[in-house]
Amino acid sequence: MSIFFESDNDALQTAFASAISDLSKNIQSIYTYPHPVLIEGAEYRGVWLECAPLEGLIYSAIDPQIALNNHKIFFHYQREDGYLPCWVWSEDTGTGQIQMVVPIAATALELYEQIGDVAFLEQATTPARNGMTG
Repeated sequence: MSIFFESDNDALQTAFASAISDLSKNIQSIYTYPHPVLIEGAEYRGVWLECAPLEGLIYSAIDPQIALNNHKIFFHYQREDGYLPCWVWSEDTGTGQIQMVVPIAATALELYEQIGDVAFLEQATTPARNGMTG
């Protein structure tokens, strides 16, 4: 882990350790995607396009692979015409709405700048993947 928190306050130090431990419980495999992602929360077993790539980008300080997976899951289920699903849940994907708070292109570029994975950048910037898997 490349993040840390240090405090003389035992309660704060314990809260930090607990938060990191609890967050790791949200790393799960969902639907038929073969790699674990950071899901939205303990009771919500899925990811949304509007926030999962950004959440993954933030989590890259702990695990860059999870950050990649939080992007690639949407590319994995991308339609041939380039349309991305708006959500992936434990049992299905959906295309009912798009609420783009932070564009996936922006988080993909920032993640590429952190890790230097050219293949990922190419995957993120190709309009239609025609069956490419993530």
